[in-house]
Amino acid sequence: MKNWFFKNYYNILNLEPGATKEEIESAFKSYLNMIDGESEFGPIMDNEEKERILKMLSEAYEILIDEKSRFFYDAYLVWKKEAFVKIEEKKEEINEINGKEISGKFLREVREKRKMSQKELSLRACITLKIINAIEEENTNLLPPPPYLKGILKEYARALSLPEELVIEEYLKRINEKKKS
Repeated sequence: MKNWFFKNYYNILNLEPGATKEEIESAFKSYLNMIDGESEFGPIMDNEEKERILKMLSEAYEILIDEKSRFFYDAYLVWKKEAFVKIEEKKEEINEINGKEISGKFLREVREKRKMSQKELSLRACITLKIINAIEEENTNLLPPPPYLKGILKEYARALSLPEELVIEEYLKRINEKKKS
């Protein structure tokens, strides 16, 4: 299997993603001619380097010239870009969360920001509405014992794509302080 997870074949051939077959062939041939013509000016690269570059160019050409391979490769590039955007958004959220106190109010705000009702959260995380309300209202009388609450908070955080350990640790710390006062 080709190792195209780490390369952008369009960049290798200096092409745009919408390139035609003719443009792909032309770019590939011009690079081949450039490498072959390199001997006129003296050896700029050794044979090993030349082989590596030829292999990379050939690999890019084979993927982009074949319609089926190109379709899957383009789909991968779209997925990779979307995944990168999601990772960046997640980093921003974590930075935002790190600066805030994780309270029931905060968890409710995140849930509402994600346009998720308590009922939907209940279905996704398998948590009763009564417990969701107790968490968001920080009603210590209705919250389950800490070992159970940890598991519930983990599912709550997971359903909202929040860092689970951070939510558990900070929320429990807050609840314990609230119980002491």
